[in-house]
Amino acid sequence: MLRSFSFSAASMAAMCCLILTGLPVAAQTAAPETPQAPLQRALQDLERLRLDLQAAQNQSAEVRQILGKTQAELVLARKELLRSKEVSARSQAEFLLTSKLLAETTAVRDELLKKLNEVNRDLKKSRGAAVADCEEAMECRRQLASAEKALLEIAAERAVLQKELRGARLQQQAAEAKTEILGKEVASARAGLISAEKTLAEATLVREALLKTLTAEKNKNVAAEKRLDEAASQLTEMQAKLTAVEATMVSSQRNADASKRRLSDGSQPRALDGRGRFIIEVPTPDAKLYVDGCVLDAGEGKVMREFVTAKLQPGKRYTLNLKVELVKDGRPISVERQVTFEGNTELRLYLGPPLPASRSEESGN
Repeated sequence: MLRSFSFSAASMAAMCCLILTGLPVAAQTAAPETPQAPLQRALQDLERLRLDLQAAQNQSAEVRQILGKTQAELVLARKELLRSKEVSARSQAEFLLTSKLLAETTAVRDELLKKLNEVNRDLKKSRGAAVADCEEAMECRRQLASAEKALLEIAAERAVLQKELRGARLQQQAAEAKTEILGKEVASARAGLISAEKTLAEATLVREALLKTLTAEKNKNVAAEKRLDEAASQLTEMQAKLTAVEATMVSSQRNADASKRRLSDGSQPRALDGRGRFIIEVPTPDAKLYVDGCVLDAGEGKVMREFVTAKLQPGKRYTLNLKVELVKDGRPISVERQVTFEGNTELRLYLGPPLPASRSEESGN
């Protein structure tokens, strides 16, 4: 029996379609140009071309492998076809030999029947020699039965040989059909191989052109890197300036926080016999403090000034106008504030412009 072939014309056609598809074309997308964009595009095209070239080489190798396998299967099919022809010739020879034996057996049978008839006639003529003639007749009958049995066996063998001959002819026809299909597949595979080699040559030319483009882009990239270095140095300078500005902003924020802490009033009830006590922090020891327009001499030369009011009526609210004057950076500065209070209350407050963070921390300590 012929072996089954795993390779089909459909698979070969699919393989040829894959080979003839060609190289993919990279879609161009609109994007802002950068100094490295042409080089990146060239590198991407080169990588894509390398992958396509490798795929074409792999496909060419697969086609060659399939072609070799197909040729080997064609050789096997031819060998099996020759073997089928030999089996057919041998079956025909055996059939002829069987026919000859059948003819000879038929002749022997006819001769035995003729002898049997003669014996029967002799038996009628001579009953005296009945025993001998009977034995001879029995022997002839046995020979006739054996000849008939042999004839039946030969007929059975002839039927088997005819069946094998028909099977051999069918195998021969199938082998010839497969040989024709394999021939067509081999021709198609050769055409695909030629197309793949042509595609490979075109890809090599494109690769050389892309290498030239890549060299030019590298030269452009060197100039772009120089410009990037200059931009990086400028960026470093700007970052240094930005750091200085951030430090200034942090200092200003600290001053603002210190001012907020100092400007927040602190009022606590105290047992002062109906009086009010004021503890006021001024910016500098030489600052002048005015209470309702009068200079407060108590505590001059100090930052913390303290005074106590006269005895006040319980439950009644009073108002004081406070003012501080000082000279800062050669410029006179004046800060005023109006404070409302009651008796038996101690007030702590800061009167003046915002202090630096370091001065504020020292005053707090």
